Amino acid sequence: MKTILIITFLSLQTAFGFAQAIDISALQLLQKSWDKLSAMQHINYRVVKMDTMIRGSHLTVKRSQTDGTIVRNAFWNFHLDDSSEWLLRADTLYQKKTPESTVLTYKTSWDAHNIAAYSIHIILGTSRPVLRKSIISLKFEENASSSDYYIVKVTDKINYDSDELESRLRYYKYFIHKTTLLPARRIQYGEFVERGRVGIDIYDFSATIYDKEIPFNESNFFNLPLVREQDAFESLKIGSVAPAFKVLDVKTGKTVSLHAFRGKVVVLDFWYFSCMPCRTLMPKLQNLQKRFDTDKVVVLGINVKDNNINEIRQFIHEKKIDYQTFSKPEPSLISDYKLQAFPTTLVLDKHGKITFAEVGWSEKTIPSLEQAISKGLLMKDM
Repeated sequence: MKTILIITFLSLQTAFGFAQAIDISALQLLQKSWDKLSAMQHINYRVVKMDTMIRGSHLTVKRSQTDGTIVRNAFWNFHLDDSSEWLLRADTLYQKKTPESTVLTYKTSWDAHNIAAYSIHIILGTSRPVLRKSIISLKFEENASSSDYYIVKVTDKINYDSDELESRLRYYKYFIHKTTLLPARRIQYGEFVERGRVGIDIYDFSATIYDKEIPFNESNFFNLPLVREQDAFESLKIGSVAPAFKVLDVKTGKTVSLHAFRGKVVVLDFWYFSCMPCRTLMPKLQNLQKRFDTDKVVVLGINVKDNNINEIRQFIHEKKIDYQTFSKPEPSLISDYKLQAFPTTLVLDKHGKITFAEVGWSEKTIPSLEQAISKGLLMKDM
């Protein structure tokens, strides 16, 4: 099966070609389709996504399905194939985890990127298509005149901003229905080289938009008691004491507690292997640690998902990470720290109180960490 998949998608890669060419009319078609979809007042849809990931000899294929209703400027209701039902309305996200749920949870902050993956707009993107600098080629598929769809091919180059990843070209095919001009499908094929090994990601989104309106039964949805779900960092407010935990030191194999670092300014970085922003941040944290005395400031990397200690040890050795790295955290750590996205970075003062918290990373991350560390060093010793 793996061989067939690789041959199929290598054929897809070859079909894209490497010619650097921009067909403005193809871009205008994508924009027209995006505009038409965005202007629709009521959308009933189904999106089926097939994810194929190849890492060396390991092949993973995952199918997911979303059925949703979007009423512009009113609400967005969608069902996932895990039987959960969601509603986004007036800046509040509601969730009924199963049809048998006894409560309806809600929250006022969430990971917008993850939620967007369930929308019909995932086909063309949440932003109007533009000619980005990274685009190498954008043109119509040749010999597609007999198809029911216009097919637009896009080739671009992604910069991972990482010293360990070499990005190859990434390819897209967009299928736009000739009659309705609405998006019907997007295929995305990407390759990268990670530590000398080629990784392949293939995402195939297929969309169906229904003519008939499906009414949302509000009274049926809200027939359960409402329970507020804690937002990220709600229990980890600035100034609160960081929850205690124990983890396994990857290098020594010894169990270490957070309390062992009391009296120092501590930078906690929660990460895992397949999180690309995590891996991009790590060398920057390595440089940050070098600028401070480890008797006063320590950076602690905590892998929250991967269980193979030898692989983690090899990874940090190849990446030349010298700050302490840990794995196998207690099961309660994820919930205690309200970890919902990664990397998540915290700074604790000498008394173990949280002075800084950030999810993800940007150019401002390291300066912000330096500022928080400097303030922590000014505190009186315990």
